[in-house]
Amino acid sequence: GFGISLKITQLAVSCFPKLQERVDKLDNKARKYFFVTGPSTLHSLVHVLGTGGFLLRLEKQSVTTFDDRLIVDYGWTSLGPAFYAGVFAGYLMADAVYLGIEDLGPMYVLHHFSAATNWTLCDYTRCMQFLASFLQFNEFSTIFMNARQVLLTAGYDSKGKHVMAASYVFFLSFFLVRVIPLPMIVYKWISNDFRVIKTEAGTPTAAFLSFCVLAHVSLQSTWFAMMLRKVLGGKSKKEKKS
Repeated sequence: GFGISLKITQLAVSCFPKLQERVDKLDNKARKYFFVTGPSTLHSLVHVLGTGGFLLRLEKQSVTTFDDRLIVDYGWTSLGPAFYAGVFAGYLMADAVYLGIEDLGPMYVLHHFSAATNWTLCDYTRCMQFLASFLQFNEFSTIFMNARQVLLTAGYDSKGKHVMAASYVFFLSFFLVRVIPLPMIVYKWISNDFRVIKTEAGTPTAAFLSFCVLAHVSLQSTWFAMMLRKVLGGKSKKEKKS
């Protein structure tokens, strides 16, 4: 799926000579990041439409309740949480291979490999299916990040209304689906999930998953802080000019 959508993205760009010209002028790293917006957006849509149909159902279940069926009788697509978890872990590995460790960067390396390992461990130990599915739904914000990247590559002014609109929608969506839930994720982990997983899956599993939860909270908080600085920095520059 990654390879096919990547090829389709490259073919689509070739249909727009001016865009192709701008893409050709990018360095190798920037060019790869641009082309990966196609597979990334498709991947995000798959998870939003897939996991969105059963999140409320999973949220009511125990942290160690696990449905390993590929085809289920609930949700919007009849494909189960285990199917989408496999798609997610597979995409992360394909993305890492395509971009390469050096171009991916330390934060995304940590994100990709800790997430893929976490999803695999959760499948093996049959736990944390709701949180995994919810974090897959978080890819909702990635759609708008990719839209912003396409606009910039197409030559739209970074301070123009189109790019600014995409930037603010991305910022808002990131805050809604990735930042606001963080305190509840930490609270549930400390108050219930860690204890249950430690009892039913063992201390090593609970300890490793604690690291994964910490990595997730740290990465999302760091990324949001970086975006917040950019937003506030942009506003302060405008105020100084006025």
